[in-house]
Amino acid sequence: MTPEMLSGSYSLEFYYHARGDHIGVLNVFARQIDSAYNELLWYHSAKFNQTINSWTKVAVNVNQDANFKVSVRSRSKLWTLLQRAMRSEEHTSELQSRPHI
Repeated sequence: MTPEMLSGSYSLEFYYHARGDHIGVLNVFARQIDSAYNELLWYHSAKFNQTINSWTKVAVNVNQDANFKVSVRSRSKLWTLLQRAMRSEEHTSELQSRPHI
């Protein structure tokens, strides 16, 4: 997360590289200091079997009428699958540990 930014208009520029079946979603959010709401400013969702093997430049316009912070978050398909598997394993363990009546 960025340090607190003053209200106004900005251009956030960055590069990202996303290739392969394991790539998920990359999100850029803005959150005003006095708010719990994250405003989605930009996202990238990788396509199945994406073959582009290069860095991509992004410029995101940020317009906020109050002081704010910007965060960049990602979630890979591999991480999502791992979380699902862990939840499934926890559920299975709970079922196995219940007493039979």
